[in-house]
Amino acid sequence: MLVIREINEEDQTKLEVGLHDYDYKMTEAIYNKKISFGYYDDHNNLVAGITAKIEGYKIMYIETLFVNECYRHLGIGKTLIKQMEERAIFEGIKLIRLDTFSWQALEFYKKLGYEVATSYEISDNAYEYILIKRI
Repeated sequence: MLVIREINEEDQTKLEVGLHDYDYKMTEAIYNKKISFGYYDDHNNLVAGITAKIEGYKIMYIETLFVNECYRHLGIGKTLIKQMEERAIFEGIKLIRLDTFSWQALEFYKKLGYEVATSYEISDNAYEYILIKRI
């Protein structure tokens, strides 16, 4: 008999491994790598950072870009994106994807050459956007 219930982090990892194993079997593309960069202040506090992972077919997914409000509009976010794009090129990546919400950084990403692949409304006048950039 099967039952459905919440799973813990260990089982979440098992699911991801199972999916990656299946993807490899179907594509022979083995690539699952996490990459991150951060800016630190003089007291070694993280004030901005970016995280990404490289998936099958060498697609980079930028998971998180965050800049503390005190450090915004100084070019830090742009520098972090450029750093990740340089790493993507080094890794042989041809496509980067990311997502953002309507209250976050849509115009910022567009200025950096990302194009909206799709979007959908998540509530009244609030949207999520999926963006891509071929490099």
